[in-house]
Amino acid sequence: MNQKIIGRTTYEQIYEKLSKIINLDELIKKKALKFKSTGFMDLNFDFLRFDEQKRIIIVISHYFKQNGDMVADPDMEIRIDKSWVEYGGATCEALTFQDAYKYQEVYSRSKSNEIINSRLKTALNKFLLQWLKNNLFLKNLKNFVPYVEVVHPVYTNDPLNMYLILGSHNALLLDTGCGLYPLKLLVDDLIGKRNLLVFKSHSHWDHPLGNVEFGEVYIHENEVDIISKPYDDSYFKDSPNEIVKIYAEKNFLIPTAKTIKPLKDGDAFDLGEIKIKVIHCPGHSPGSICLLTNTGELFTSNVAYYGDQFLPKRDDFPVVLKSLSKLIELCEKQEKLELYPSHRSYPCDITLITDLYKGIENIENLWDTKKPFDFFEAWQIDDESGKFRYYISRI
Repeated sequence: MNQKIIGRTTYEQIYEKLSKIINLDELIKKKALKFKSTGFMDLNFDFLRFDEQKRIIIVISHYFKQNGDMVADPDMEIRIDKSWVEYGGATCEALTFQDAYKYQEVYSRSKSNEIINSRLKTALNKFLLQWLKNNLFLKNLKNFVPYVEVVHPVYTNDPLNMYLILGSHNALLLDTGCGLYPLKLLVDDLIGKRNLLVFKSHSHWDHPLGNVEFGEVYIHENEVDIISKPYDDSYFKDSPNEIVKIYAEKNFLIPTAKTIKPLKDGDAFDLGEIKIKVIHCPGHSPGSICLLTNTGELFTSNVAYYGDQFLPKRDDFPVVLKSLSKLIELCEKQEKLELYPSHRSYPCDITLITDLYKGIENIENLWDTKKPFDFFEAWQIDDESGKFRYYISRI
């Protein structure tokens, strides 16, 4: 009896996660469904058949292209049994596993008996549960509304990119977003038993408002004071978008994390197989940072991205250009670096930074075209290339 209860608990969890990702009735009707998530392989679902006991047999798979061929990575056949509904819920279990190297099955037959590989059964269902948790995280993150425009239509730098870097024993979350929806449970699902570090790229509103969910966050020492107290986002009171009611419920004062730790240029962190170096790049804000990994990624945060650029006064442009020069030099030394900005498309290459550098240098030639943009208390100048639009502070 105890064994059955334990089994049902495990298999019901798998079914629960699966049913949150896809609609089974729709899958049976359409025969195949695909879940897309930007930056990740598509997750494919295929309905195979009903077995003799009317249980549903489907296949879940990731596929990648290798030498022109599509290769499973992995492909799992699973069985869904809804006869448990009267006892509290349906169940789902793994039957087979296939990747580029092997094919395994939990149930096989001799001439007269069914053989159950109990060790494989345990391992595959544990893997399947985690796999579905990870993809449910991606689906929830997709529904998480990583778009600043939903807060106020004046913002157009969508999507907002938050990054989770997974080392072998530590994980690093870069930014916590706008604070509109819970984030920590999704992150916890994805990192497993890893210790989590939470970094802020800088203190502007669309990056730290989820801090309250995390007990401890890091930010450059120049901006520790800013996020050490509740964040006042009352400038959204007049937004035409309904979603700002979430802020209104908190009187437009968003609580912060209990502990704020300072970062400085050159700080290094070992995540386990992935090492992170902090690069201070002031300009967009006094404490803006980028992160460099030993695996070939440069997270440029709001220091460099395509789209609307929020710049300091014209007299402070040399600070911005110095930071961009630092990144250009870094990219020239490490030619294969991939750039991951905090807004718009990714990955990018050194062209992003050189384009932005040239564009800011050219603002002087476009200065007479400026026009006031009162919401940002800035001058607006449109870049001739169409890649950028500049908002230069008037205060």
